[in-house]
This record gives sequence, structure tokens and C-alpha cells, in this order.
Amino acid sequence: MKKNTTRDMMVTALLIGLAIIIPVISFRIDLPPFSATVASHVPIIIAMFISPFSALFVAAGSALGFFFRGVPMVIVARAATHVIFAAAGAYMVRKRFNVVLTGALTMLIHALAEAVVVIPFLSPEQNIIYFAFYVTGVGTALHHVLDYIIAFGVLSALSASKAIPKMPKVWGKE
Repeated sequence: MKKNTTRDMMVTALLIGLAIIIPVISFRIDLPPFSATVASHVPIIIAMFISPFSALFVAAGSALGFFFRGVPMVIVARAATHVIFAAAGAYMVRKRFNVVLTGALTMLIHALAEAVVVIPFLSPEQNIIYFAFYVTGVGTALHHVLDYIIAFGVLSALSASKAIPKMPKVWGKE
């Protein structure tokens, strides 16, 4: 199958725009050090199904969006870790892992990366295990699952319209 790099670049550019604007205008739930910005991972997850470069650039755009919003640096640092789960997810998609396994593994990577990155921002009197791993890690995992479900719906429509390559199987390996 011939690759359409122009199409991929255009879709990636649109996703970068969304990844920047969503943190700026979207609703945010705060439970410091955890916060959840509704649908902020959706462009990144969609980009994972286009290419590894698309995933990395969209994840970087997301971190930039949080920086532009002027949120605390702990949130910008958490957003910067999105390049880790985006790269891992794009690799899994490239290797034709099933969609459910890709979602589960990227959720674990995402939650762990965000939990670890908040540790330097916590004060010594805060319970690091509680705030980093339970509040941030579990909160991130739940947020990732919700955004993954939203992204899967969008991905299915984009795949059906041939705007992106064919989706991998949901449960089995192709």
C-alpha cells in the first residue's frame, strides 16, 4: 500500500493544532498535583495510528498547549511525558498490536510516567506514594481510558473515510 505523506502531514498538522488548543480552552478538573483536561489525550492517541513522528509532534504540541495556558509547571511536565506513551503506542500500532492491548499498555506507561514526574514537585510533608502514585497515577489511568475510548470512536470514523490507514483489529493480531 502506497503511503500518502501529504495526507499524513496535513492530518498531523491539524492534530497538533487541536493538541495546542484543547488545553487552552477545555474544561479542567483539579485535584493537585493531579488535573484532568477533558479530551487532551485524544489528538495524541489519534496520531499514534498515523505514524511515530506524528505521535511525537502532536505530544510535543500538547505540552506546548499546557505551557501557553499558563498552568503550573508540574502540569506542563506531566504533559511533556506524553511523548513517552505516544512513542510506545505508535510503535505498538506499527507492529499491528491489537487496539485493546495498545490502549492498556499505553495507559500503564502514561500513568507511571506522570506519577514519577510529579515527585520532584511534591513537598517533603506530602505523602509521595499517595499523591504521586494513587492520585496522579490512578487519575491519569482513568483519564487515559476515557480519552482512548473517545479517540477510538474518532479513529473508526477517520479509518472508514480513508483519512487514516486501516485500523488494527480490536482484539486479535492481524
